[in-house]
Amino acid sequence: MKKFLPLIVFLGFGLMVPVRLASPEKLVQLPLEKQPAFRAGEKLEYRIHYGPVNAGKASLEITEGQKINGKPTFNMIGLGWTTGMTDWFFRVRDRYETRVYKDNLLPAKFLRDVDEGGYIIKQYVDFDRLANTATDTYPKPAKRFQVPQDVHDMMSAFYFARSLQTENLNPGDHIPIKIFLDNEVFETRLKFVKREVVHSDIGKIPCLVMVPLLQTDRVFREKEGMTIYVSADKNKIPIRIQTDLRVGSIRVDITQYKNLKYPLAIVK
Repeated sequence: MKKFLPLIVFLGFGLMVPVRLASPEKLVQLPLEKQPAFRAGEKLEYRIHYGPVNAGKASLEITEGQKINGKPTFNMIGLGWTTGMTDWFFRVRDRYETRVYKDNLLPAKFLRDVDEGGYIIKQYVDFDRLANTATDTYPKPAKRFQVPQDVHDMMSAFYFARSLQTENLNPGDHIPIKIFLDNEVFETRLKFVKREVVHSDIGKIPCLVMVPLLQTDRVFREKEGMTIYVSADKNKIPIRIQTDLRVGSIRVDITQYKNLKYPLAIVK
């Protein structure tokens, strides 16, 4: 389970593992909706299975953020933790947090505080949108990097993707998003596959089936080893995430939601 659970919890929600891609085939630039797909007070809760085992839980929550540079912000917090027997032999306590401007959903600040069985990562990043820089302030001394104007962090990329206009997506279309991760800028892509109804704990939900393009490494069997099922409504919340590993598989299922901005589309 080492590094599997946090990877699925936080990269699986649309926070794609970066992969450098050369082919521009079916690349689509989608405009943002006039209003974000979410609001302060939204909270999503998930259960994580490793094979037949209940391995952990995760949550995503939005609150009102303080103004930064005179501009209002949202504060998004993602938590992931192991439970039961999994917590005994490999304890995970992960926290990801981003502060995004409400007008363009670009991040102003990003926090990554990861403890995975004693493997600890801490990262605090300040984005300067006028100078197009990202400054990693932990550990000291701070390091500054030039970044594209539209770059995201791991958390903000997810919420940005939720607010894209997807009505005209066709199977095989690739949605590009730039992410600043581990002091590098990557372009990742989310491929739209099809539409499908998913039977979940909260009902039968019409979904967009998306595949993040992933790096081939020791964890995943192939580039397209992860499938994300996103509600095919204005909310675009993750309903299910499935990932095949070299040994076993992981599935993330939504268990509860509250304060969605729009009514959730449920098949009765």
